[in-house]
Amino acid sequence: MDLRYEGNILRCECSLRPVVHWLRAGGRASSWDKTHCHSPGYLSGKRVSDVREEQLVCDNSEEALDFKISPDVKFRDVDETSSSVAVSWYVNTNEDVADFRVELASLAKPRPKTLLVKDIGYNARYDVIDSVPGGEELRMCLLVKTSLGRIRRWRQDQCQSIGPFSAGNRSGMATILVVLSSIFVLNFV
Repeated sequence: MDLRYEGNILRCECSLRPVVHWLRAGGRASSWDKTHCHSPGYLSGKRVSDVREEQLVCDNSEEALDFKISPDVKFRDVDETSSSVAVSWYVNTNEDVADFRVELASLAKPRPKTLLVKDIGYNARYDVIDSVPGGEELRMCLLVKTSLGRIRRWRQDQCQSIGPFSAGNRSGMATILVVLSSIFVLNFV
C-alpha cells in the first residue's frame, strides 16, 4: 500500500513528530518528500522531510506530552552502587553525533550545582562514574557532542535522577559522633 500526502493542506504541528522522527532516523525516501507544510507560516512551503522535530510546535501542553521530541540518546541501563554509577546508552538519531558528555548535578536547594562533567568518546556506549558524592539525590544527564565539539540540544529524557548514594566516611563519622554524644549524656545523667 502506498499512501500519498502530496497536495493536501497540511498543518505541520507536534502531532507530526513521530513521522518526522521516522523519516529522519531511517533516511527513507517516501511520499513525504513531495509533501509540503501549509501552516504555520514559518513552515509554509517547506517539505515535511526537511522539518526538524523541534520546529513542530504544540498548541497546548497536554498535546506536547503526547508528542514528545525524541532524544538523541536513550539510557539502556543505569546501575547504582553505594558510591558509583554504571551507565549504558544507545544513539537514537542519525544526526551529527561525535562524542558524549555525562554531567552530574546536585539537586540541593537553593540552586543546583554541577558536580562532574565527563567527556566520553564516540565508540563508548558504557561508562562507570566512581566516587559519586553521597548523601543527596543527583541528576545525571547524557548529552551529545557534534563533530565540531558543540553540545547538541538535550531533552528531559536524557536526564535521570540517581542516588542518594552512601555518604561513605561522612556517615560513619556521624554515627560515631552520635554514639559518643549519647555516652557523654548518659555519664552526666
